[in-house]
Amino acid sequence: MKKAIGVQFRPGGKIYDFDPGRRKLKIKDFVIVSTKQGNETGQVIYNDKDINERLLKTPLSPIVRKASKIDIKKIKRLQEDEKETLKIFEKKIEAHGLEMEPMDAKISFDERRLTLTFVAEGRIDFRKLVRDLASHFKKSIRLTQIGPRDRAQITGGFGMCGRELCCTRFLKDFESITMDLAREQDMGGRGSSKITGACGRLMCCLNYEINEYRDLLKKMPQPKEKVKTPKGNGTVIGRNILEQTVDILLDDNKTREKLDISEVKKLKKPLKIFRRK
Repeated sequence: MKKAIGVQFRPGGKIYDFDPGRRKLKIKDFVIVSTKQGNETGQVIYNDKDINERLLKTPLSPIVRKASKIDIKKIKRLQEDEKETLKIFEKKIEAHGLEMEPMDAKISFDERRLTLTFVAEGRIDFRKLVRDLASHFKKSIRLTQIGPRDRAQITGGFGMCGRELCCTRFLKDFESITMDLAREQDMGGRGSSKITGACGRLMCCLNYEINEYRDLLKKMPQPKEKVKTPKGNGTVIGRNILEQTVDILLDDNKTREKLDISEVKKLKKPLKIFRRK
């Protein structure tokens, strides 16, 4: 196993694993790291992650150094410059009449590159905008379009649980969340506002306990299934997965009973006998 540290290039952004070498780094330390685009600055989010090197597709990029006092002074200056850059980016978008929402500006540590992030519906032809920005900032310009989930990660906020958004707090990657996950947890019939997050998409937490729900469901009869109970035979018309109870509509008097699954047995389907003619 190899130790890795997690580095974040902007607050709320994706966390990347790096090789610290022999350096002892603390959480919140600023570091200079090696990337495909050159050296960049980031902040340590965690410093004790164990990684199986055999599972890595490519070796971890190294930490170049812990940021010095001079580096930190430059980082803070760049952060202030980025705030002004974002304002200019917004004005340029308006001037070109484009349906784009500016979200973030990142100036590279060597100050040669500028990455601008925006949200938009559909594809945008921003070629003229890029030329205008390159002429204004005298840097290599990269425009990156992101979706609603990325926007929520950048802006942050709180979920209906009252906690900080998972995507801002700890999620590194966005997994696919489908309505099938909601249905498996008997949430498919709820109003959309009950199962959507701040991004307007299905909540990421629908994926957290799905395996536990699947294990519990294995012990339960299915809706519309015929069952035998101490009060007579009936049909399953509802269930509570976490309570491990089912609602039964009894065949005899058509009353509804809520029973623990230990009191319910599935009825075997009668065998069909085919006679030869």
